[in-house]
Amino acid sequence: MSSFEWNKIIASALTAMIVAMVSGILAGQLVRPRELEKPVFVVQGAEQTAAAPAEQGG
Repeated sequence: MSSFEWNKIIASALTAMIVAMVSGILAGQLVRPRELEKPVFVVQGAEQTAAAPAEQGG
């Protein structure tokens, strides 16, 4: 293969990476999830998790 062919292959790979990175950044800006105060679905038999870490005795 000539060097021109390698340049086209590398350019297409770099372009794909740039498009993926830009789309990830745009998606992060468009959709901003927020933390809920309480769970929407309550699972039967599941324990409630503590908001703060438990103190370790010692």
